[in-house]
Amino acid sequence: MHIIKPQSRGLSLAKRRIWYAATDKAFDTSLLYDGQPMQQLAGAAIPAGQIVYLDTNNRLQKALGNALSTSVVYGWTLTEAKANGQPVMCAPLANGGNLSGLTGFVVGAPWFLSETTPGSAMRVADLGAGDVSVYLGFSPTAATFAIGARNSTAVHA
Repeated sequence: MHIIKPQSRGLSLAKRRIWYAATDKAFDTSLLYDGQPMQQLAGAAIPAGQIVYLDTNNRLQKALGNALSTSVVYGWTLTEAKANGQPVMCAPLANGGNLSGLTGFVVGAPWFLSETTPGSAMRVADLGAGDVSVYLGFSPTAATFAIGARNSTAVHA
């Protein structure tokens, strides 16, 4: 299991706030990731626990499921970037793995990229015309999120 230490590159590992658009509820947690984390540069200030994509400058931005350009999910942020150009540790969706230390998940429930709240997930895929549904993974326990979003994007006509 990889645990990001507070002294790594000066990034804070204080309590994390993860927003779930389906409930508009914040979950405070310290994220633990059992996969291989990757480092990328942020394209803006991004809190830990956000779902992100790589923009045209190869920098992380909060993902949003209302257009193809913003819905190609890179992963979840494990550390915070306070400004553009700062390094961020991520749990890449392509690598899979589990995020733990979470609370409030419905066991077995699937999660999808939000089309209304940047960087967030929701429990129901949006089926509206022109929206992009991106499966992010599911919750095998009430405190764990299993990452898995390979080739799972669909644009609704």
